[in-house]
Amino acid sequence: MQAPELIAIVSIFITVIIGVTSWFISAHLTRRSIRTQKLTYEIQIFPIISREFLKNTTSELRITYKDELLPEPTLLAVDIINTGNCSIENPPITIEAVGATYVIPGYIEDIPPGYEYLWELERTDAEECTIHLAHINPGQVVKARFFLDEFPKEKPLFKCPMKDLVIREVTTELKEVTVNSRINPIDISLTFRLPWKK
Repeated sequence: MQAPELIAIVSIFITVIIGVTSWFISAHLTRRSIRTQKLTYEIQIFPIISREFLKNTTSELRITYKDELLPEPTLLAVDIINTGNCSIENPPITIEAVGATYVIPGYIEDIPPGYEYLWELERTDAEECTIHLAHINPGQVVKARFFLDEFPKEKPLFKCPMKDLVIREVTTELKEVTVNSRINPIDISLTFRLPWKK
């Protein structure tokens, strides 16, 4: 093989490599420039007190939160993640219990500094609460916590009817969720009578 032939083959090879690399870079940049709004959510339900204990207890145990009786106190944990590539403003998120289970707004865990008044929970009905988010940036996580008056027979519904928004539910292994220490202790009340005391 002579030098001109070798130079021609190397030139063709380099041109092909540059063309393929340019295509991959432009495809990647195009994909990133397309605005995608995606929310991923996970719903988990945790009994606060053992259901067996509540069934078998001989004492009169009364648990209330904000003057609302919780016969089977249950924590509803809703984690919402913006998995898209752009900020989502004012998504109309509601959590609705199926049946006669009451949903009571609790708190939002780990609120980023400055978001205290931008992310809020509001009760809109006995069985429904709204999660108000002024905006949620890509990668941000909202950890909304609610109390239920009973352990629900069906998982509560996550609703967010918004144009061009993709919603996906995920489930992960059981994780630890604790009752936030920032809850006003006056809001939670435990009352019980021991069987040996009159």
